[in-house]
Amino acid sequence: MDIAILHAAMEKDNPSMKDVADMLRIQGSSATVMIDRLVLNGELVRVEDKDDRRVVRIGITPAGKKILKSGMKDSIAGMDKLLAVLDERERAAFDKLITKIISQK
Repeated sequence: MDIAILHAAMEKDNPSMKDVADMLRIQGSSATVMIDRLVLNGELVRVEDKDDRRVVRIGITPAGKKILKSGMKDSIAGMDKLLAVLDERERAAFDKLITKIISQK
């Protein structure tokens, strides 16, 4: 879940903690606990909202970007290993299904 939070912080410029919880479809309190840990680890920072002091925003640090990059490489390697059992025709069908699922928003 840490990688997903770091990715959310990278994808949207200084998202609020509520934005992150909504993006990941988790409770705000759960997001807060995980974000607090990432802040303590130096992977995220809290950023003051210029318009509303009640809103807590987060930003990704260089350390967080490094972990995100490493995590993405691991995910790709894992996916490649899983898909290695499929032949070319099966991979094409899988790709078509994944594309259809992802496009449903």
